[in-house]
Amino acid sequence: YLADVYDEAEQFEEALKCFEKTFDLAKDNDNDLAAKTCISYMNTCVKAKQYNRAIDWGYKGIKQKWNRAELYYYLALCHFKMGNYHGSIHWYKVASTMSVPTDTSYFVMAKVYSWYPWDGMGSCYHKLGEFVESKRCFEKVLEWKVNKETGEKCPTIVKNIENLTKAIEEYNYEDQVNDLISGNANLVEKAGEQIIDNMKMQVV
Repeated sequence: YLADVYDEAEQFEEALKCFEKTFDLAKDNDNDLAAKTCISYMNTCVKAKQYNRAIDWGYKGIKQKWNRAELYYYLALCHFKMGNYHGSIHWYKVASTMSVPTDTSYFVMAKVYSWYPWDGMGSCYHKLGEFVESKRCFEKVLEWKVNKETGEKCPTIVKNIENLTKAIEEYNYEDQVNDLISGNANLVEKAGEQIIDNMKMQVV
């Protein structure tokens, strides 16, 4: 609990020291606590923008308990923060396959076992300019982001999808125009070759 107090006070190094002590005590006899500690450690590292440090502890956590999606989520988030979008997508995909564990007595981040990974992947694909894949991921997010009482869909996600749809249409239109220009250029080139051939025949 002292680590959480330091974390809330943004005394991140002190918090990390406490988490390290907890992990050392738990790693050989309580895998559940050790994995939960790694998740907390990664969360604090992300706040402190120490992404490589968080990644190292993600691997430690996986060795303790592989079925905690939070570990993969934070690995993905760290890679995203560092601009490694392909690496981020890999870990988000792993997280998206996880089911809520039934063998833990500690708090789980429910959103990590539902729409968080898809939202992350959508952002990654958008950064990479892969709008079709990005749209597909956000449409997946929308399956969860619906008000159960009113049926209203999350406005932010709906807007994302609309913007991506527009971008895809514009991209396809641009491709068609480029193909048309390219095709016309080939026709002009062939016509020019024909004129030259005719001139050669006339000279002969």
